[in-house]
Amino acid sequence: MSAWQEFTETLANAEEILERGDVTLDELDRAEGRRFLGRLARLAFHALEVPPDPYAPQFRAFGPPDVTFGIPNPDNLYQSAPVDPACTYRITGRRNTVRFLGFGAQAPGIAATPGTASHLDDEQLARDADGTFEIVASATPGSGNWIELTPAARTIMVRQTFVDRAAELAAELAIECLDPPARSVRAEVDPGPIDDALTAAAHRVEMLSRFWVDWVAGFAQHAPVNEFFILDEATHLGLGGDPQVRTPLCRWYLAPGEALAVELRPPVCDYWNIQLANIWTEPLSAPGPTCTNYAHARGGDAFRFVLADRDPGDANWLDTGGHRNGLISVRWVRADALPLPATEVVLR
Repeated sequence: MSAWQEFTETLANAEEILERGDVTLDELDRAEGRRFLGRLARLAFHALEVPPDPYAPQFRAFGPPDVTFGIPNPDNLYQSAPVDPACTYRITGRRNTVRFLGFGAQAPGIAATPGTASHLDDEQLARDADGTFEIVASATPGSGNWIELTPAARTIMVRQTFVDRAAELAAELAIECLDPPARSVRAEVDPGPIDDALTAAAHRVEMLSRFWVDWVAGFAQHAPVNEFFILDEATHLGLGGDPQVRTPLCRWYLAPGEALAVELRPPVCDYWNIQLANIWTEPLSAPGPTCTNYAHARGGDAFRFVLADRDPGDANWLDTGGHRNGLISVRWVRADALPLPATEVVLR
């Protein structure tokens, strides 16, 4: 079987996620599922066009625009650069005014290895008076700002969190490999690696599509529909989560005429937000607001949000955009406690 045939057959197998018996789907969900598979295929082709090079790394946004999964935070700028743990890297930059800045050396899909110095955030980051800094990423300890590259590390991931994008300036970042290995000259297009990459890309589409639907189906083991739960720290890190961020999660389902009221009592923390996602873990698309953070929500010690498919007149409305089914994520950053939001299904 050719690499192209294997690629197309593997993509066809991924379509089985649209008919899962353990996840309730309506026609809108299925349509978004087909779009989700198409976006994952676009991500696969993007990886062929822009293969990661750990010896000439650059910080780039994840994949092509609009290809998102895993309930990414709309307040975040996510960037990554490929690394080889046998090498040493220097990251230079300027902090600027973005609210939160964090770096992590990741194995595929894993944010941090317990007991290592694989994560560095802006509270730990030593910088000069003008906001500039330098970080060493290597397997052996370095002086000053250092990120440990464990044997499994393949990526340096950066999260920049904004409270108000219009008023804040993103950190400026650059990365270089200080000791790249000598590389032989070869043809610009090498059939062997291209075929291997095409096969790997197809299997990544199938893996990602099944993984995230399995994850959502597993919510039922933690809490009933329309109630929140929080994953333990090890599971959170294993999903690629930031060690400084914890995320209460909820799967919601509403019948016609119903809305969901969510009450947050935020802990002492540096940042929090609430956002809606569809059943495929993509940020929800709707005409009205689907995400807000502590600087824009209205409340005091407590905040009441109402999920509904049209504006109910409440101060904090989140638009379900005609969806009956979806996910809610709340993020606490550097919080002193991890409270679960309260919920109530109400008639509107």
